[in-house]
Amino acid sequence: MVKDIASLATFLKEQRGLLDAAGWSSAAEQHISNLDLRIKKLANVTTEEATALTTAVQTLPVTAEAKQKLSQTISTTLLAKKDKVVVKGGAQLQGVDAFGAYISKRDKECWELLADPDTHAVHKVDVLASRCLKIGLHYMTEAGYGRVVATGVACGLEADSHKAFLEHVRCLKDKVKTRRKSSKLDSYYTHLPPNPRELPGDLFQNAFQDETLDPVSEVLVTAALDKTGTLRKSKKALEDSTALVPWTASSSSSSKRATGEQEQVQQMMRFMSMYHMMQKMQQGENVGSGNDGLNLHIFGQPAKRKPKALMDKPVETQPNETATHGAAPREEPTQQGPEEKGPAQQTMPEEPAAPVLHIPDINSISVQEQANWLKSDGSNTSEKPKVKAKAKAKEKAKAKAKASCKAFAKSSPKAIAKGKAKAKAKQGPASTSSKAVIRRPAACRGWDIEDRFRASGQRDRYFVSPSGSAFRTMAEAESQGYVNMEG
Repeated sequence: MVKDIASLATFLKEQRGLLDAAGWSSAAEQHISNLDLRIKKLANVTTEEATALTTAVQTLPVTAEAKQKLSQTISTTLLAKKDKVVVKGGAQLQGVDAFGAYISKRDKECWELLADPDTHAVHKVDVLASRCLKIGLHYMTEAGYGRVVATGVACGLEADSHKAFLEHVRCLKDKVKTRRKSSKLDSYYTHLPPNPRELPGDLFQNAFQDETLDPVSEVLVTAALDKTGTLRKSKKALEDSTALVPWTASSSSSSKRATGEQEQVQQMMRFMSMYHMMQKMQQGENVGSGNDGLNLHIFGQPAKRKPKALMDKPVETQPNETATHGAAPREEPTQQGPEEKGPAQQTMPEEPAAPVLHIPDINSISVQEQANWLKSDGSNTSEKPKVKAKAKAKEKAKAKAKASCKAFAKSSPKAIAKGKAKAKAKQGPASTSSKAVIRRPAACRGWDIEDRFRASGQRDRYFVSPSGSAFRTMAEAESQGYVNMEG
């Protein structure tokens, strides 16, 4: 930018000798206006850069008023707090620090409508949206929208809670977004100047044609912000980040205080977790040592219980009998000394013993008794006579039912006709007539065809000539004058 100003100064000096006074003054005024707009669009300006720009502006061959205007713009740009958030088109969002200075007397008349409780809040916010569009605030930051709504609250807009305040902010954003599509923006600036007369271009003249400025005190605006809630730069800042703290901060100072108390709570929780961890470690070291430690009663390891016996006394087996039967000798349980009882066993009551199952000694039973017992177990069926009798009765009933079904099937007319047809098929053609030979005249005059049936049912055909000779095959009959006329 400094090099551009130096190049512009050289260019204007060269143009002064080529153009007349009126043409050169008009061209210089346009270049100064363009340079002023470029300085306002600077995102971040340091003190060294502002000093270099001011020195470069003094080298321009323009009037003192033009140099003073550029110097004022540089100073305003240096003091401005730029927001790094940008819109989709790439232009930087507009920051607002003092909106109350842009209120006129006509706006104060509108505040009377804002103070009326019967007026809907949408109409009240619409007045604020109109003023924003008139002064060129089309793309404000989140804090800028909050500052505008806080100015309305200072003038009578109702916002008793932080939620109601955010509802007004949302309504204002929707109004500006809808109406800026049909509004013309001649000059775009990145930060609203504190003085309305410093607006770029003709914005001041178009916004306040016949109106008189009547600014609102920023003290009232700040008080409204402290009452309704802090401003936010994004939606993430609206989320409740103090989940462990049961209160919500309502201002910047209270927010810092809440943050400090939250850190204390977290530090205390960390200390408690370390304390419990140390208790667990010490508990693991003192297990079975009898030391309570930290007022905790530590139980020892549970003692092993004695195996429960099935018999009161162990069976004494003789070595000869075990050898004959092939069974392994039973080992008698060894007597254990009295076990030391821990603190847990001393306090716990003993469980009742299970009932003992008495099994008779097999060795005391004689061989004859064993044989009788086995015989009665396998052959004695007197205990279950009723069950077998019932089974036999069921089988007889089933057989009787099957026989009756077969008899009914045989006695039906269809069954009778079917049986006759089967009998005829088995008998064959020989059984259909009492004669064993069937003779009929052939198609050839004087010849006869004779069918002879054997006892097995086989049929033999013969061709009989007029003279009475019989031929077994048709070929023999044709050799004697038979003509096959049957086809």
